Amino acid sequence: MKLLAILLLWAACSSKSDPTSRREEPAKPDGQITREDPRDHPPFKIEYRRKCNDVTAVWRGMREYGEDYYNEISFEIPGTKGPVHLKDLKLELNIFSPDCRHVLLLPDVYHIVRVDRLAAYAAGAPPDYVLAGKPDPKGEYGTGVFRDGRWISNGEVQYDWGCCDPPTTSRFVLPK
Repeated sequence: MKLLAILLLWAACSSKSDPTSRREEPAKPDGQITREDPRDHPPFKIEYRRKCNDVTAVWRGMREYGEDYYNEISFEIPGTKGPVHLKDLKLELNIFSPDCRHVLLLPDVYHIVRVDRLAAYAAGAPPDYVLAGKPDPKGEYGTGVFRDGRWISNGEVQYDWGCCDPPTTSRFVLPK
């Protein structure tokens, strides 16, 4: 009896520690395999970290229904007291310029902020640059959804905006 208990315990432990083992999917009565539905799991907190030189960006949010939703970003910056928190942003993950000197943020239109000014920006200082599309003939600036902002180089950004498909693509070159 002891030997049987030891063998069962060993089998249970070895199947949990074996990364190649996988759980068998339950079979329906008609023989079809069922898949787990992500809606069957309660939401849980998630965190994504990205380091660029000596600054770390930390996104926090929830995973619900198999999707990740980030609602807060903070920056860990040497020389500042505690993390620098930013809220009310549409959070994108590729925010750092290739040289890590600037970030591209999206509160409503795109903002470019030097990393060394993030604490001041979080406290209410204006961004270094505002990217709001291009003025139309009526003199109004671009409207609609701003999305897909990306760094082309250390000093150039490309982003899409507009209300309709296809969106308008604009580029901005940081002044030297």
